[in-house]
Amino acid sequence: MLSIENFWDHITEIERGLEKNMNFPSYNIIRHDEENATIEFALAGYKKNDLSITVIPHPQNYKVLEVASDRESTEEKMFEHRGIARRKFRTRLPLTEDWNVTGAYCEDGILSVNVHKIVPEEKKPKEIQIQ
Repeated sequence: MLSIENFWDHITEIERGLEKNMNFPSYNIIRHDEENATIEFALAGYKKNDLSITVIPHPQNYKVLEVASDRESTEEKMFEHRGIARRKFRTRLPLTEDWNVTGAYCEDGILSVNVHKIVPEEKKPKEIQIQ
């Protein structure tokens, strides 16, 4: 089993390899309760068909949520100023083994990824009766 120190070493290693993309796209993590959360990615200018979402399992008891787009803008427009990004990107967020992606939707430039925590009975605290 992976210790918490080793877990963070793995996360740091992932982040080092992705440093150039860690600031794009911007994201929020909204915690609804102990078992549910939504991760929102700001993706103005991207359509849902431009995006891919992948959950990559690792043997060290964690997963990586990867959101990516391989599409670049091919518009022939002459921009006076271009502040809305339309570039390829790949960003990754670590998830512990108990968090599962349950769905995603894209609306008004925000990609929302819903996650749900399922803790197996053997990992839940168990009270022992004293006899």
